[in-house]
Amino acid sequence: LDGLARSFRASPHHSSAIYVKRNILASAFIPHPLLSREDFSAYVLDYLVLANSYLEVRRNRLGKPIKLKPALGKYVRRASQEEDRYVFLHSWAKEHWFEPGEVYQQREPDLHQEIYGVPEYLSALSSAWLNEEATLFRRRYYKNGSHAGYIMHLTDGAHNDTDIDELRKAVKSSKGVGNFRNLFMYAPNGKEKGLQIIPLSEVSAKDEFFNIKNVTRDDILAAHRVPPQLMGVMPTVTGGFGSVVPAAQVFIMNELEPLQN
Repeated sequence: LDGLARSFRASPHHSSAIYVKRNILASAFIPHPLLSREDFSAYVLDYLVLANSYLEVRRNRLGKPIKLKPALGKYVRRASQEEDRYVFLHSWAKEHWFEPGEVYQQREPDLHQEIYGVPEYLSALSSAWLNEEATLFRRRYYKNGSHAGYIMHLTDGAHNDTDIDELRKAVKSSKGVGNFRNLFMYAPNGKEKGLQIIPLSEVSAKDEFFNIKNVTRDDILAAHRVPPQLMGVMPTVTGGFGSVVPAAQVFIMNELEPLQN
């Protein structure tokens, strides 16, 4: 559950697809005296991310229900299936036992067990993680300064050292401090290929960044079954994705109405 929660924001397409469903469900929800729209949104988010969501009944002194409050699914555990007992475990040293029968659990069915739910998108998590790693690699690549710059190799002898120093200062300050990592090397009377340099920037042609991002995005969208028009995905073809209205209608009929029910 902790891994699912931390993976929620691993990819913009992963979190966006879940937020789309949550927002549409929340907009169609009619607030109830026992359940506010804010609490309903939290309840739905737990269900879509963790496939487990819980509602606790809050009662007054006379035992009458006054409020339904969502309990964070990341920390709720079923303690006894026979007695219908649940416990809230925020850490190993802190636990809160709910009264028997006071917690309702909504879960996505699993093939292997009947205690906790498993999210539908589980098969796309590897793609979401790969998408995140590709982005983090590119960020570190730029932060290291190896994405741009050049090496100036001068072999002809200069008349005096002052000219060399002025040229070195010009190279260092030409693009602004810290923007690029440029290197000037002075080797008078050096041979043509006495110094071989392989620019680090050539890595950009080999890391398949765009292919990784596109393929993993398609995997994630396939797992969530959300039309790209509803998520702000820019089309890569001139024809676009087509009209958004029919796509939204089919999406609501096939995906959101079962969730509403």
